Amino acid sequence: MKKRWNLLCYRLADMTYALSVHRRWFIWLIVLLTALVTMNYANGEVKSRAELDWIDIAGEGLSVLMVMIWLMVILSIRAPGRTTSYFAAGIIGMIIALAQDFIDEFIRLQTYTIIGSIMEYMCFGLGLMTYAFWQWRQEQQALTRYLLLRQKMNNKNPLVTEGVRLPGVDYLHQALLQQVKAAISQKQPQRWRQTWLLVLDMQDSEQFVHERGSGEATRLNIALSELLLISVRPQDLVCHYAAQRYVVMLEDTSETVAVRLRQHLQQQLSQFSFCTSAGELAALQWQTKLVSGGEVRSPQKAVRQLIDTAMHFPHEPADSMPQYRWQHDQ
Repeated sequence: MKKRWNLLCYRLADMTYALSVHRRWFIWLIVLLTALVTMNYANGEVKSRAELDWIDIAGEGLSVLMVMIWLMVILSIRAPGRTTSYFAAGIIGMIIALAQDFIDEFIRLQTYTIIGSIMEYMCFGLGLMTYAFWQWRQEQQALTRYLLLRQKMNNKNPLVTEGVRLPGVDYLHQALLQQVKAAISQKQPQRWRQTWLLVLDMQDSEQFVHERGSGEATRLNIALSELLLISVRPQDLVCHYAAQRYVVMLEDTSETVAVRLRQHLQQQLSQFSFCTSAGELAALQWQTKLVSGGEVRSPQKAVRQLIDTAMHFPHEPADSMPQYRWQHDQ
């Protein structure tokens, strides 16, 4: 129960932070609702309790609440921009129209002027929403084209979280399990021996996160994911193990080719410098390890032993120097 409560609090805090960049739209909403109530109160009379229709009040009140939730949900998942502005303006227009219907249940306008009619006119908000959805459709088409191109670049890697994150160690475990089961069923032990794990581990990654923060670490992971995907073969599987540690699964690969691929990725990573938000360049140092499948045993034990062997790196000496350096632009 406590874990669920903490998760709920975290999600609410995350949503509040996401909405904070759109505060101007909520200010506009409050100002318009205040002006609407003031206009109705100044030009009408409050209905008596006997005249109130509580069914209509509940229905129209819930409609206003639901559309307000639409506004919060859309703004919490979108960055500021033109399409977001159309979404926000359209939904606020719908809220004003529904709010006028709701206020009519409590206040009767003395003379139902053209202003009152316009306030209930929802087509303005619906028109903006329709145009916003059209712009959103174009965004999705562009994103789909990018993801299809990325999928063609490396068919082995599934698209996780809209294509911005590599699969994890669970996916790697299943892929290895399929390899060893196929080797056993086909009685081809060499197939498992020609399955390699290439581990790429950034040294002193904890110090990087401590000095630069989790936001820069996330940016670094995205950059490294893209770099690795364009550097491996289409049939290779790239997985994110933890922190700045990545694993590449090489299927049906001879030792000569595996060593050559290891050298290739080492060269790519050694030439990569990460640019932080502050404009500093971080030259990162890496340690790599290449492990073959070895002898075929029971599937679960073979996979577990391969992963454990690949992930075991010797400990760094306590007095070793930091393995990355900062380069300032002059």
